[in-house]
Amino acid sequence: MKKNLKSYFCCCMTIIGFVSCSQQEMQLSTDVKKVEDVISIQEASEIARVHYQQVFGTKESRSADFKLADYETIRFKSTRSSENQSSNLAYYVLNFDNDEGFAIVSALKDDNTVYAVSNEGHLHLSDTLQNPSLSWYINDYLQYAYTSDKGIVKNDSTVVTPPVESVIISPCQPLLKGFMTQFNQRSPYNKYCYTVSGEQAVIGCVPLAVGTLMGYHGWPQNIEDYKLDMNEMQSDSQNDGWKRLFEVIGRKQYLNANYGVNQTSVKADSEFVARIINKLGYKNAKGGNFDVNTIYPQLSSNRLVLIGGMCSAGGHMWILDGGYILKRTYISTEPDYQLSYYLHCIWGWNGTNNGYFLLQKDDMIGGISVKPDSDKPISPTQYLFGDLKIVYDFIPNK
Repeated sequence: MKKNLKSYFCCCMTIIGFVSCSQQEMQLSTDVKKVEDVISIQEASEIARVHYQQVFGTKESRSADFKLADYETIRFKSTRSSENQSSNLAYYVLNFDNDEGFAIVSALKDDNTVYAVSNEGHLHLSDTLQNPSLSWYINDYLQYAYTSDKGIVKNDSTVVTPPVESVIISPCQPLLKGFMTQFNQRSPYNKYCYTVSGEQAVIGCVPLAVGTLMGYHGWPQNIEDYKLDMNEMQSDSQNDGWKRLFEVIGRKQYLNANYGVNQTSVKADSEFVARIINKLGYKNAKGGNFDVNTIYPQLSSNRLVLIGGMCSAGGHMWILDGGYILKRTYISTEPDYQLSYYLHCIWGWNGTNNGYFLLQKDDMIGGISVKPDSDKPISPTQYLFGDLKIVYDFIPNK
């Protein structure tokens, strides 16, 4: 089954009831209860190490034992329907020493999937309180993936032995560099953003994402009555042009941001955002459904992709600027392979938690999604929220 982002989206999930994190779990120890169907922290660390070095390579400065700074565990119930069922170990969140990144690894013995990996910063479950998209990924997407994996009935053609080969194909290196991966919605970038009552407001995730992509392309050079020195802006995070750009994009004639002190709302419909981007000096911008067959060619052409979604309680938009596909080959009665699609997410929260996240995984049987004991492809079930959308193909109209 394809476990992908477009199954559902909401940015306002909380960690209560879904995530278990205690002070004991934060310590690097072997306290995790050993049960037959889960791996140990040492095994998870080794899986993360292999994947990390496959993606980022090895560094002379890195110690051979790939030390962990700390780890946390994520626990879910095996099914969504049982209220009285105790939670089970589902994932490990690993933070590497010297602030050299993080990984999320499945705790299921027969899975061995790395769901996220980064070579910078760290990730803690408490970050979900500030980062709504990360909250959705951990509390909803990972739970969906876990309950789906637990519910799969393995047949003779689906083998749970380790892959005989694991290779990265179609790599797209992250396009954004330096401070352009570290923007946030508050000071100093919200300098010109105010509520109707005159209070300092946050920029809003959509204006922030749109402004970042315009800075990346260095266009437009004029917006309303303001001249933007894009060359200076691209080399100076404190340039006043950034602050003015984010504000103008949110004006009524463009994204029409409804400013708030702690939350700014903007219509995040992908086709609407695409029209506004074209209105701001671009051409060909389009809105559509999440589709890896659209996203990867865009990234290969050095074009950013905006991604986001809405639910009744709100939404969020962020940037995809890189990615890779992991192909794992297995041996059963004949070679089968599994494709896992990782995309580099720039969340828009001071650079916190940026990294590669698994956004779609095709089950085996020649890379085609099939039901157990069936040769018919299946589609992901829309569980709670609307489809995730993307904005793509924008070109400066010079």
